[in-house]
Amino acid sequence: APQTEAPAAAAPAMDDTKLKSFAVAFLEVTKVTESYKPQIEAAAGNAEDQQRLQQEAGEKMVEAVNSAEGISVDEYNTIIQAAQTDPDLAQKINGHITEAAGAQQPAQ
Repeated sequence: APQTEAPAAAAPAMDDTKLKSFAVAFLEVTKVTESYKPQIEAAAGNAEDQQRLQQEAGEKMVEAVNSAEGISVDEYNTIIQAAQTDPDLAQKINGHITEAAGAQQPAQ
């Protein structure tokens, strides 16, 4: 069958192993975002504090991705970008995130 879609330029191999790593990293990054959000909002009147907090959050996010096994920051960003244009991939990622989140939660 002829290819209807051009392959994305230099897309990394997005196998399930990579997506599982992505899901773990994504959850860690989300934790960082959630812990900094109130602080950044509280500093709304102070551009300097806000900038410092955003930079700190950014560094923590990079650390979070680097601490997840099997994925680099570049790969992480590429997967996020790919998911924005590929609904199938986005759905697959959501499944992995749900699974990873479930694995982190103690069973009720």
